[in-house]
Amino acid sequence: MGLRATLTTLVMAAPDLAVEWTTEWLRWLGVAFLADVAIAVVAVRVLARNEKASNNDLRLQSVERHAVLRRAFVFLLSSRRQLLIPLAAASAVPLLVVTFIMGDAAPEPLGSTAVRWIAMTAIGLIAVLEAMLLWPLVRTDLNYLAMTEDGIEFRYGFSKTFVPWRAIEHVGEFAVFQQRMLGLALSDPDAAELGSTRWVMSLNRKTYGYDFGYPLGLLRSPPELLTRAVARYVETPQRRTAIGTEAELHALRGG
Repeated sequence: MGLRATLTTLVMAAPDLAVEWTTEWLRWLGVAFLADVAIAVVAVRVLARNEKASNNDLRLQSVERHAVLRRAFVFLLSSRRQLLIPLAAASAVPLLVVTFIMGDAAPEPLGSTAVRWIAMTAIGLIAVLEAMLLWPLVRTDLNYLAMTEDGIEFRYGFSKTFVPWRAIEHVGEFAVFQQRMLGLALSDPDAAELGSTRWVMSLNRKTYGYDFGYPLGLLRSPPELLTRAVARYVETPQRRTAIGTEAELHALRGG
């Protein structure tokens, strides 16, 4: 069946489809969807509460860069908040499973085979996404934000980004869907090692005024602690040599 014939069939069958989609198949999908929404809402509320932010979650430790250990200030990330995205993605699985099981009830001209293939493909994509999102929670040593004398390193699972201090023009914050972001405007974008995130730089600059953004909500420490620390070393370069010392850590924590 050609594309024109398929579209014609869909248009002609629209009234019948509207009736068929109110059958048991649609009702089960509705129940699964409502259950998914309820699970997601409960998960967000439970995971987001009872986690007190503390300046003590800024630590002094060594990180490896180019096979060399360097003393750094490391911001710990919240495991609970990192679980929110995997949970949100997983909440779609029950809906897709119901779609696969009830495929025989799919209205024509879609057919049960097409519906089941769509469900299986979506479940497979979610499985891959879950693996990528959960890997950083298993390998916490590959999951951190660190400041060294040379710059800022962001590591999260398979992704690694490094921005040298000399490339940062100014620091600020912006919001993406009400999520606070650390914003870095770069005077020399080519000096930054941005990996797969480089392609969004021009879009970020046009939309938010910053080349690079980092979600502050992932931190266990107060978001303003990171923003203040980065601004401290951008505005006063002479302080960078003190990064990795106990005295400077005490100063950053506000002691």
